[in-house]
Amino acid sequence: MSYEIRNTLILILILLLMCGGGYLGLHLRYDEKIEVLAQQTEQKKKEFSKLEGYLADLDYYYEEIKTNQERLKSYPKILLPTVEIHQTYRYLEYLDRLGTFFNFTFVLADIKEKKGYAEAIYQLSGEGKFPKLAAFFMRLEKLKPIYRIDNFRIRNKEDLNDENLLRVDLRLTGFFSNEDRAKAFSIHSFRTQPQYTLLHYDPFMPLILRRLPPNSDNLPIVEKCNIIAITGNVAYIKDQSNNLLKMKAGDKIYLGYLAKVNINKGTVTFKMDRGGIKDTVVLNLNPTK
Repeated sequence: MSYEIRNTLILILILLLMCGGGYLGLHLRYDEKIEVLAQQTEQKKKEFSKLEGYLADLDYYYEEIKTNQERLKSYPKILLPTVEIHQTYRYLEYLDRLGTFFNFTFVLADIKEKKGYAEAIYQLSGEGKFPKLAAFFMRLEKLKPIYRIDNFRIRNKEDLNDENLLRVDLRLTGFFSNEDRAKAFSIHSFRTQPQYTLLHYDPFMPLILRRLPPNSDNLPIVEKCNIIAITGNVAYIKDQSNNLLKMKAGDKIYLGYLAKVNINKGTVTFKMDRGGIKDTVVLNLNPTK
């Protein structure tokens, strides 16, 4: 074996001994520390992943805040100054003059001071019909001053002349600002007619009335009418007061209306609604009466 080959083999052997000794020494001495560091590294990776999720959520909420701030700039509701707390009665009087629900009584029950604003609590009691009650709620919702309806109680009022008259007790909270910028607003500056759709259906109206409404307009009573003459689509009718009336389709009578004039058959047809009980009455031409 030549000298060069022998030296090369010796160097390779020494190198292998050094690598093996280093490997064994490293693992025997630092195995536990390496395992701990590996666990810590894995934990840091998990925490970093969470932080990335939080950062994404933060970006989302930041965009939401910007969007809501832009919406608030054009929000139709306004906090009035605290000096307007005692003007609420005038404001509700104005709503009532628009034809809302209440012939009401009004009490300022309490004022609660909060950080930067105040809450005024009002008690209202009134009476009226459901469509106008709904109009009252809609006006409170659509106009700019902020009032919250906390609770209300509706019950029928025993009224011999009006069976669907309601009695309502209402608790209302108004919100008012202590900030100087709110002083530029006045409750009287928002007396505008809001846009909304009136509810014509009254769920509190009984299907059949216990008492028929009075004939306050002295309309013809079909049972006491006589057909005197018919010409074309016009009927000449003598009513309960012996008045001669000229009537055509669509004209009102007490509890109904004239539906059809038939000159060929000599008949006049009336559609009746007797407090929820509907029927048809046909009167024949009787010129002798």
